[in-house]
Amino acid sequence: MSKPTKGAPADSAGSSVGGPEASNDDAKVASASILGGLGKVSSLTQNSLGKATDLTTKHLTKATDVTTKHLTKATDATTKQIGSALKQSEEAYETSQWCFLARFIGQFPKYFPRVFSLTFGVLVPLWFLILISAGFGIILADYEATEERISNHDILASRARINKTFVERNDIGGLPVDCFIQYLSQSNRSLFEERINLYLLASSRFEELEALNETNMTDPYLNFTTVNGTETIQGSTNIFSSIANANATNVTLGLDSNSTANHTIFSPIMNYTLDDVVTETEQDILMYITQCQAKQTADIQIYLEDEANYGESSTSSLSFNWNRCYAKEINEVWGSTRFVFFPPPELIEASHPSQQEAAVETEFVRILNESEKACLGDGGDEEECFEQALEDAAGAAGDVCHDNVEGTSWFFFTIMTTVGYGNQAPVTDEGRLLIYIAGIACLILFAAVLGSSGYIILAIFDDFVDRFRLSRFLQYPSVGVLLWGGIWIGWAYGIATDADYWWAERLPDFDVDRDDSLWFAFISTSTIGLGDYFLQPEVMFASDALKFSAAFLIGFVFLSTFLNKIGEFLFSILPKRDNSLETRLQKTNIFFWKHWPCMNYIKSDYLRSIGYNEDSEETDETLDKLQPSQNQIERVKLVKSLLQNQSLPPPLNTMHADNEEEKTMEDLLDEEELILKALLESIPQRRNEMRDATRGASPAVKAKPLMTGLVPLPDDDDDVLSA
Repeated sequence: MSKPTKGAPADSAGSSVGGPEASNDDAKVASASILGGLGKVSSLTQNSLGKATDLTTKHLTKATDVTTKHLTKATDATTKQIGSALKQSEEAYETSQWCFLARFIGQFPKYFPRVFSLTFGVLVPLWFLILISAGFGIILADYEATEERISNHDILASRARINKTFVERNDIGGLPVDCFIQYLSQSNRSLFEERINLYLLASSRFEELEALNETNMTDPYLNFTTVNGTETIQGSTNIFSSIANANATNVTLGLDSNSTANHTIFSPIMNYTLDDVVTETEQDILMYITQCQAKQTADIQIYLEDEANYGESSTSSLSFNWNRCYAKEINEVWGSTRFVFFPPPELIEASHPSQQEAAVETEFVRILNESEKACLGDGGDEEECFEQALEDAAGAAGDVCHDNVEGTSWFFFTIMTTVGYGNQAPVTDEGRLLIYIAGIACLILFAAVLGSSGYIILAIFDDFVDRFRLSRFLQYPSVGVLLWGGIWIGWAYGIATDADYWWAERLPDFDVDRDDSLWFAFISTSTIGLGDYFLQPEVMFASDALKFSAAFLIGFVFLSTFLNKIGEFLFSILPKRDNSLETRLQKTNIFFWKHWPCMNYIKSDYLRSIGYNEDSEETDETLDKLQPSQNQIERVKLVKSLLQNQSLPPPLNTMHADNEEEKTMEDLLDEEELILKALLESIPQRRNEMRDATRGASPAVKAKPLMTGLVPLPDDDDDVLSA
């Protein structure tokens, strides 16, 4: 650092002596300079602030525009996202509803076992059997209806043939009288009268001639001949020669003066008596009766041939098991309806077998007569026209018929349930094949449904009895037999009452009383089905088939339950397990002759020949018998090894010391049951222990699960249970 010189203080002192005025000037200059700088700075600042303000305004405007655009886009995007979220929420809600429904359906059998079992174990299978009967009934009716129509038309054709050549039995006995009456009605009575008058006139002439002795005729005979429509009398003597000369050629006898055709001319020869008149009349009668009898005999022969060929068929009744035929006006309204649930009274009346037969036969005869008349009008042969008319009637009379699907469905139901009344049967190959296949399959299905339904109803009933503490009254199998037998009989009585009302409404002329109805209900619900009484398929409608099918199925379920109770009762009175057949079989050897007396020598030789070792066999049998016990002992030990004594109540906490080898199988099973019940009862205790351990001050404290052998414990450094 340089030091100041010696002259420096003098300069400083001099300047300070003349300094005030100079300092003021400098200050003014500095102030002016400062003020000028401040003005410039102020102007520059104002300019900068103006520019900054303008620039800021521009940037703010741009930022506002950009922000507005972004906000608009964000608003649109948010709106879309909200809409999508709402849509997803709706879908999620619907899905949750379906999931809830699925969960409800899945848990329905657990929380509602009675309703579920009765619905899907009894009612639904029974209705399914009814639907199967209806379906196969429609198919079977389609196979059998055509064949039944053909059979009915053959019967009607046989009746038409018999009626065409029919001869009454009384007519055969009175044939001569009928022929004589026909002769009298068809012969010329005036001819016979003229013969008698001629004979009387000739007789009077003979008397006159005899009185005049102008003739020597001792045996006069008169012969009649016909000339120009008149009859003359001729003889072998010329007794009328004088009369002939007097009257020129002919003599008019005056029988009918107004008709020349009726005048009788005498020839000069006269040889005719009363015997001749009678003889000629008898000959005419005999000839006519012979011809009449020959014609009648031919007609009788034709009738007898038709009777032999078609008599048995003509007396048969028409069947309407597979068809339903109405009168033409009713068939136009109801013919196309397959199932009728509520038939009106006129339809019920038209369904009676007699009404259906009358409708078909009336239509058949109408078409037969119209066709035959038209054929004969065209100049056809009588026999050919009749045969053609039969074919036309057979083809067109079936138009008033349709398939009886209700009756056929009921028939298939009786086949499926083994009732089988036997009132009808399929005759076609297709129908029988359907019974072969579908009938057997449905029979097996029916047996399965019946057994399952009986078991379900019995289980629900027993649970009901236990819950209402009625088991003390029904603990004996004999009481259950009486109870379910009474239920089955009561249901059969209800079916009998309904069947009695049904017959009274459907077939008022059907002779049946209350005893017959009870008999019908018994043979039906017991599946005996003798066939002496049955529900007529002709008047069976859809409501009837549905009602009786459901009633019969419920009766079968009651019967199945009743039979199960009978089985329990029989097993209760049979020997117990210690003396049962299974026990006795286990105590014997498969070689039965081993136990026969006096067969040791033969037995030994036989055993030696086959190398049979009795001791080894007995040892194997003993081991086989002990194997279940050993398995059960190991099972109990395993369960006990999983137990914790501090968590078990007495006597389970001391069961480790038990000697399982000395226990029987029943003791081991009872012990296992007791242990498992204790495990279930201790679950709440273990859960509380785990919760207390979780809430404790030390997070490392862990509650061990009860069955430590099955559930792995967490590690000590695991923080699963930490707060």
